[in-house]
Amino acid sequence: MKQRQAAQGYRTLSLFTTLMLGAGLQAQAAGDTADAAAESAAAAAAGPIAVITVNGDRAPAERLAAGALGARSDLETPFSTAQVSSAQIEDRQIKSLGTLFASDASVASKGGTYTQSAYAVSVRGLTLDFTNGYKIDGQPFQMYGVELPLEMFESVQLLKGATGFLYGFSAPGGIINYVSKKPVEHPLFSADIGYTDSGVFSQHIDVGGRTGEDGRYGYRVNLSQEQGETYNGADLHRKAGALAVDARLRHGLTWSAQLLYQERDLQGGVPTMSLAVYPVRSSLPAPVSGKRDLGAYASTYYDSTMWLASPALAWKINSDWQANVSYGHTEKRIDSAYETLYLTSQSGGYSNRLNPFYAPTLTYDSLQGMLEGSFLAGAIVHKIAAGFNYQTLDRTLNVTPSLSIFSGKTTGNLYQAPPVLVDTSNVNRQAFYTISDYTQKSVFLSDTVAFAPHWSLLAGLRYMDYENNNFAASGARTSHYHKKPLTPTVALLYQPSDTLTVYGNYGEALEDGGTVSN
Repeated sequence: MKQRQAAQGYRTLSLFTTLMLGAGLQAQAAGDTADAAAESAAAAAAGPIAVITVNGDRAPAERLAAGALGARSDLETPFSTAQVSSAQIEDRQIKSLGTLFASDASVASKGGTYTQSAYAVSVRGLTLDFTNGYKIDGQPFQMYGVELPLEMFESVQLLKGATGFLYGFSAPGGIINYVSKKPVEHPLFSADIGYTDSGVFSQHIDVGGRTGEDGRYGYRVNLSQEQGETYNGADLHRKAGALAVDARLRHGLTWSAQLLYQERDLQGGVPTMSLAVYPVRSSLPAPVSGKRDLGAYASTYYDSTMWLASPALAWKINSDWQANVSYGHTEKRIDSAYETLYLTSQSGGYSNRLNPFYAPTLTYDSLQGMLEGSFLAGAIVHKIAAGFNYQTLDRTLNVTPSLSIFSGKTTGNLYQAPPVLVDTSNVNRQAFYTISDYTQKSVFLSDTVAFAPHWSLLAGLRYMDYENNNFAASGARTSHYHKKPLTPTVALLYQPSDTLTVYGNYGEALEDGGTVSN
């Protein structure tokens, strides 16, 4: 069930204004009567009054990106959703994905912002798929090891549950979509600086507006940076920039493009904690004092670079139909040397391992198009959404070195000083290979039928062709996964008022399950 609360506040304001005006009306009644008579006589002498007709559209409700359903308001979307706006991000001074949905009991962060696990979020106990579960303006992005710059986005939207029909392959936890800041109608300039007590300084500038004849061209520029020492002892250096432009080519036809770039470097920080060898049915170790610095060795680092380019063309055919096509190219590069602590006992014991060089590069290319519209068939209103999606992902990786696996002398304890770390690896920093590639092709169609007052039925179907290949450093293919599933969705919606929707739905989720471990 979904309910919008804002309307009641407007009604209260309107009533209050009317009462205030009424209080003054009685005191001026006599004077107003004389003035009204004089105005009526003047109007009669001037002749008939010309009729002026003003045409306009009601400001649309804020839209969610609902994949194969197109852009719909929250009340029109029969799926559980959550959204955090840029205003909320600024008010709450949010810097990390892990704290974006902190007020939502179904969302939990599984990693810290200043570690390589910043991306890790679970919804309803299910970890989101970092390869297919994150989007930027609806375009796919591989999130592993990345913390996106929240200053660049107008909102962050979460669609919970099984989203096979809406987006294709993805884990059943849901989808997170980052919505970029777009050009604005009026000149905009804002700047802010910040400082956290751990020692991190931040700066951000947001500039936008329109230019050209009748505001034909729009722009929006965001620049930000952070630097300093974080609460966990890491050194942070981050620079990010975003550019959004659009051009109104003709009535109803708009071209737009988004560019986003970020470099984020961490030196030191918190190592990864693993329970892979922890004794079964043992309680976790007692909490470690917050005054103790569990920072990784100074020689560890985690540097990430990402960029996105996404042009799009939108055509508002008429008041009932619209179409759009967009292309997205995203790239992410990691350069890191990180440490993993394998907890071995309830008393805090661990063994240590250093991965001295982990440097994957992931490149996504995606092309998608959609046609949306509505028509009347007899007394029944149909709302149609149909489209296609084609996307590829290529992943390269450095040839795995001989990892530093330490002897008993380098085991340690959470409550004691860490052991001396000695790197015994042999690393070739020029040896890379393609470790995997993914191809996903799909077409989809949905129809939302308003068959009675307040009632509607949604039925949709997506056909997918999904293929994944994995390779060894020699170039030999080690595994092949190829499926062509159909994924349906059905939902019944009841909307007794403009601010309330009650619904029930059915959906499916599809994910590449990987290889079962020993």
